[in-house]
Amino acid sequence: MKHCVQNGKYGMPRVLNFANKSNCLGYHVIDANGIMKSDGHRFLDGIIFTAVTGSLFLVLQGAFKFLLLDMEGRRLFVWDIDMWLGKISVPGGFSVCLSGFIVQFFHFPVVGTVLASLVLSLIFFLLFRCAGKVCGDGVPVGRWLFPLCLMPAAILSLEMVTASCSFQAIVDMLLICFCLKFCMDGEGRISVAVRIALSAVFLLLAVVPDAPGKYGTADMRLIYAAWGSIPLVMLVFFCAGRMTEGKRIRVLHGTLIVLLSISVWCFPVMKLAGKWRRPRQEQLARVSYYARNDQWPYILTVCRQMDMNNYMLLNYANLALSHQGVLASRFTDFRQDSPKALCIGSDMTPGGMEVQSMIYYQMGNIAAAQDLAFEANQYEKSAFLMQMLVKSNLIFGAYDVASKYIGILERTICYRSWAVEARQCMMHLRNGGETAYSPLEQEILRKRAGLPVTGDFVVRDNLILDLTRILESDPGNTAARDYAIVWLILSRDATSLKRFVDEFYGTQVLPGLSRDMEMGLLAATDGDLDYCRRHGVTEDVINIFLKRSGYGK
Repeated sequence: MKHCVQNGKYGMPRVLNFANKSNCLGYHVIDANGIMKSDGHRFLDGIIFTAVTGSLFLVLQGAFKFLLLDMEGRRLFVWDIDMWLGKISVPGGFSVCLSGFIVQFFHFPVVGTVLASLVLSLIFFLLFRCAGKVCGDGVPVGRWLFPLCLMPAAILSLEMVTASCSFQAIVDMLLICFCLKFCMDGEGRISVAVRIALSAVFLLLAVVPDAPGKYGTADMRLIYAAWGSIPLVMLVFFCAGRMTEGKRIRVLHGTLIVLLSISVWCFPVMKLAGKWRRPRQEQLARVSYYARNDQWPYILTVCRQMDMNNYMLLNYANLALSHQGVLASRFTDFRQDSPKALCIGSDMTPGGMEVQSMIYYQMGNIAAAQDLAFEANQYEKSAFLMQMLVKSNLIFGAYDVASKYIGILERTICYRSWAVEARQCMMHLRNGGETAYSPLEQEILRKRAGLPVTGDFVVRDNLILDLTRILESDPGNTAARDYAIVWLILSRDATSLKRFVDEFYGTQVLPGLSRDMEMGLLAATDGDLDYCRRHGVTEDVINIFLKRSGYGK
């Protein structure tokens, strides 16, 4: 019989009897001669757990922090007891609620990375303790095999940073490991049987997917591989614990050789892992995070370091230029060859609809922005889409609808302060307030003043038609003017360009022509020099055009 000593009341030592040394968690062990010995295994476990957590934190924070931030940006967790009870009552609903609860804290960059690292490390540590019991607490080789216990966490972290960006599978694995540890802590056949029964019922109710779409677009091959790695690890530890002392030494040497081989092949393995990663998705996650938080200069800095061969990235870059008021003069900073670079249009995925909603809102087409935000909100509940719906309904004066969305945001942790400000803004506007008292109300009143006089509209087939109608009702809308100018240049639509110049040249909308528009107007009119001179085309541009085109030879 082994004993454990623990400090009792008033610092006096008291002895606890345990049948198994593994139950003496954190205490000192007393041998048969009454000599107290320090339990160094617990200290070693702490070192291993800290090292794994720190390594995961460095990897996630250094390479995948924006994927974690984007994961939170596309999932809204609301503190609603009735909603929780409704989800938990469905098989698999408990893990969905737990996943949402954890992911909501990803809103804070460093906190989110720490939480993700801790959850993955906890999966490793629980499996490591279970495997140690299978191998035997007194078998040293079991502790040298700890890298094998990293397999489920490593596979699931790889799944998390692929196209799915799902945290659901990681939470499910955590619950599975908790149940496995719970079952292996029992003593006696009846106790273990009860624990297994309780764990099985819990897993059926809390983890089993309620529908095929529970994991979204996750790569199920990786999830199945993570599940299958658990019995594989347990089998290896079981075999190591049943070997003779000499074989254990050979296994220890073999393990060291394997670890050395892994370190040698680390670079090829990372290359293989890179094939699973989606660099384009990481870039989009980064710029979309900056856009949701109005960090437009960072978007331009990032885009200048990228290979801008993706229309959605160009949408974000041009949107950032527009917010800084330099779209018409600096759109040539990026290689653009189509109007889709301004607004992708055909992309009706949640991410595509989100960026289009931002673009239409910036232009002043509030109805189109509201429509796209509502459609995207049907696929993914995000705080940004809720905020867009609040602002658009406040602009139109639909206060009851805006109040519904504000009420949802008020039941969150990270967006409650914004929702409180929005409600105060709504009450002030509803009571007839004409003087803006907050930046949000200033934005609402400015957008409301620019609404088209012809009524609400949702037209997304031809961008220039929308922009023309916006400028007719709001000539001071510089964002719509810049988008119209760049669209006319990129589309190479001579008829639309000439019609736009005829309508707006010399007005507040178009007091003069940019150099690119001057060249475009010369090409659109087929070299009609008299018409071009009347509309502000300079002689220098005319000479350059004549020299390039060969006119006058």
